[in-house]
Amino acid sequence: MSRVLSCLLTCFLGLVVFFPLSGARAVPLYGELARNYTRIVPPVPAPQVPFLDGQEQSVRLGDFKGQVILLNFWATWCAPCIQEMPFLGRVQERRDNLRVVAVSLDRGGLEVPRAFLKKLSLTHLGLYKDQKNQLSRAFKLRAIPSSFLIDKSGNLVGELAGPFEWDQDSVLNLVDYYSRAE
Repeated sequence: MSRVLSCLLTCFLGLVVFFPLSGARAVPLYGELARNYTRIVPPVPAPQVPFLDGQEQSVRLGDFKGQVILLNFWATWCAPCIQEMPFLGRVQERRDNLRVVAVSLDRGGLEVPRAFLKKLSLTHLGLYKDQKNQLSRAFKLRAIPSSFLIDKSGNLVGELAGPFEWDQDSVLNLVDYYSRAE
């Protein structure tokens, strides 16, 4: 009898792991994304530090509330960043429920990153600049490229350091998950 009870308890606990009692869906992480992406549990509000858009107007991440945000820090002098940028452009093209906010850390004004985006025909990416490095400091940036995923409520839910091929199906599934989440 105790062997049967033990088996039933083990099966029940296994089901709870795969199908939580709260009804929450598991975060879809698999493939390269699962090996490189770090979830932030529990999610925390994204810093609301000003940075510049392509018209040199001050914006904050809260201005994009209601959208899933893939915040990426990059520079034109960073070889891994240059490698990653086309993937960011393609994932932006593939999902309307995502806003890629690729923030340049180049020194000076917007002309260098603007010319770079134009040269690579990255027309789907907006131009953003961390003019005073306030945003990168708020995110405790340690390396570039670095990316952060922010859910539609404005909460930081994950991060990934280093270059990544963002147009993978695993990323699209993760974006869709956070688009549907309440």
